[in-house]
Amino acid sequence: RSRFLDNTTELYGGQFRFALGGAVASFGPTSVAGCEFSRNSAGAGYASRGGALFFSANYGTAIFVVDSTFSANLASSPLNAEGGAIHIANGGATLARNAFLGSTASGDERALGGAVHAGGIFLRSFNNTYFGNQAMSDAGSGVASGGAISLANDDDARLTNDTIAGNRATGGDTAVGGIALPGDGIVHIANTLIADNIGVNCGHEGTC
Repeated sequence: RSRFLDNTTELYGGQFRFALGGAVASFGPTSVAGCEFSRNSAGAGYASRGGALFFSANYGTAIFVVDSTFSANLASSPLNAEGGAIHIANGGATLARNAFLGSTASGDERALGGAVHAGGIFLRSFNNTYFGNQAMSDAGSGVASGGAISLANDDDARLTNDTIAGNRATGGDTAVGGIALPGDGIVHIANTLIADNIGVNCGHEGTC
């Protein structure tokens, strides 16, 4: 069992400085199995993406994360923070039998996905637990959404046998404590508990 503990990203870029993946940044097919990611952090002046794991690849490329634990990871930025534990930028993703516990996305202007933020992907999540994660925005006019999961425009997601409870979104003018889905995407949910999240359990502009 591999353990990724207390890692922090370095910033890169010029005016627009990014931090990608506090522990791991991957730009190709990726499989993560039986790992522990705890207390990792990504912090940047412009955008922080993936407190523990950042993934980006061409469409048709896949990431698999199974039988792993993500706890107390942090993506933070004075501007934009996405994915307190995992940020998935492109491709397809399967998350199975994982525990996402107490991770945070914190951005003054925008905070999306306390546990997972996904954009431009086909997401499959099953038999996962999302508990105690949060998206936090300090700006009154900002956005804090998806205390557990945030999906970008036109994403397609299927959640089966998941538990999404006790997550929160605070600050800003858009608060979805469970699953946030802007745009025209659709979330298909089956045999999943979504409860006791602070902010709307599931919604925004898409359909759950």
